[in-house]
Amino acid sequence: MLRALIVDDEAPARFELRSLLEETGRVGTITEASSARDAVTSLVKSREHVTDGIDVICLKVAAAPAVSSAPAAGSERIPVEKGGHKVLVPINQIRYVEAKDDYSCIYTADDRFLSTISLAKLEQRLTPHGFYRVHRGYIVNLEYVQDFVTVSGGVVQLGLRGVEDKKIPVSRRRVVAVKRMLGL
Repeated sequence: MLRALIVDDEAPARFELRSLLEETGRVGTITEASSARDAVTSLVKSREHVTDGIDVICLKVAAAPAVSSAPAAGSERIPVEKGGHKVLVPINQIRYVEAKDDYSCIYTADDRFLSTISLAKLEQRLTPHGFYRVHRGYIVNLEYVQDFVTVSGGVVQLGLRGVEDKKIPVSRRRVVAVKRMLGL
């Protein structure tokens, strides 16, 4: 059996790669790392499986100065517009983001904000914090998903905790990935 080490700073990307590798049935051990430093640490811990070339790289990386980590989701904020003012919304308060023409609407439990940041750029920024683009027009904070409903025609919708009267559609090509991420 093969062994694999998945290195990516985005948890959903690691999850998707893991799922694809598991489906092949040819990979026995799959290890994940969210950074190059974590990957090297993982390799150093399993030295009996490391080649000489990798050992050299490990020693260079181990001697390198530590890189500061990104701020936690609770402290990182997204700039938005509200009543003609710039407001900073903490990422952990965002339930979902919806594309509106050239703008994005960011929804929290009790408010809606307009952002000039494109949905694609927000996706890049939010994915490391547990968000996933479930549809071409929606990014969802997976922490707040409370139900996964299949409606007529096989269309899947998500219900979010703290968001009343709104179901988020899931595109057909993303249903499998969303189910896996939610453990369904």
